[in-house]
Amino acid sequence: MTPRSLWPLSLVVLLLVIPLGCDGDDDDSIGDDDSAGDDDSGADCLSTTTAQGIEFIHICGGTFDMGCTAEQSSCQDDESPVHNVTLSRDFWLGTTEITQQQWQALMGNNPSHHSSCGQDCPVENLNWYEALAFANAVSVAEGLPECFGLDDCTNAPGNAMECSSVSVNSDTGSLYDCEGFRMPTEAEWEYAARAEDTLLYAGSDSIDEVGWYEGNSSETLHPVAQKQANGWGLYDMSGNVWEWAWDWYDPGYYPTSPATDPLGPGPTVYRTYRGGAWYAPAEYTRVARRNHDQPDRFNYGLGLRLARTVP
Repeated sequence: MTPRSLWPLSLVVLLLVIPLGCDGDDDDSIGDDDSAGDDDSGADCLSTTTAQGIEFIHICGGTFDMGCTAEQSSCQDDESPVHNVTLSRDFWLGTTEITQQQWQALMGNNPSHHSSCGQDCPVENLNWYEALAFANAVSVAEGLPECFGLDDCTNAPGNAMECSSVSVNSDTGSLYDCEGFRMPTEAEWEYAARAEDTLLYAGSDSIDEVGWYEGNSSETLHPVAQKQANGWGLYDMSGNVWEWAWDWYDPGYYPTSPATDPLGPGPTVYRTYRGGAWYAPAEYTRVARRNHDQPDRFNYGLGLRLARTVP
């Protein structure tokens, strides 16, 4: 098997946002005891809470233009056409990418190629199955049902885990209806990265203000939250490490994407990831840029950020 750190990445959506009732209150918790297992359907948007040491921001559902909108540059064919998307459910999204400390606290290992970077650096070298396994581990630790059924898996998370099949544990079968922690969909990711702004990157038209990329990273990743956050308080949505999303990847999906709560196309060969990385050109960190790889692939610039549907 090829060493974890040497898998190649193939360097390979979006916005007039109409948020539903975000009031900017930043003093919220999930439930009376600040536990992520409690119902918080009345929580204020853009408030924060924590689960297993991971901070989350409450993102209101809303409507936006996804794809290669007018402010974007170097647009790719798979970013078109621009299409109107409504997210009908509020969701929690991690303020930062999952760190090496947060991963190790639950999983007991550190697969990162850049382990010497420190505990506050993003965990990387993760494939898509391992990202799902971590989401399940957070759910279990918080007393929530796991979002994902992972069947016939080989190896432990952090050691090139692979599974023969993945299912969603919800009454409807929809990812949006599972109770625990999960990957964001591509639509959720881009909506949150844009944060009501018509900007090239997540929080700025200057990548140097908001992200680590090949032009300023000194050829390594960096601790999370060292750059400016975007308008909704999310860090490193552009640059540092790519972030796995839930969706299968199909370059021709946008023309047929549902207008409400899209989940991505049917099964293909690849899963999507977003956001660019410390070694990538600035154009790969644009909020509309899409990328993809096989779900068993991992790389020293590929990590994750967790989401959870607000009950």
